[in-house]
Amino acid sequence: MILMVPLLLLATLRCHAHGWTLGEADTIIGILLILVAVLIVIVAISMRHHKVLNRRNEQLLRILNALDDYRAIAGEGD
Repeated sequence: MILMVPLLLLATLRCHAHGWTLGEADTIIGILLILVAVLIVIVAISMRHHKVLNRRNEQLLRILNALDDYRAIAGEGD
């Protein structure tokens, strides 16, 4: 939402400065809205992917720590 307001303002000012018709201005503003929506979706997917990778890394770290503990216990028995 924060990104959309300046983009719409810039698009409106640019369309007015060039003297474009209302239909052309609506098309440009619509394209900008679609681009903002796509960016929001990409950021959301990226954040979810980052969260999944963090969980996976934590799980792998727990497994490695458990294997180190097992190796230390098995090594003491020799």
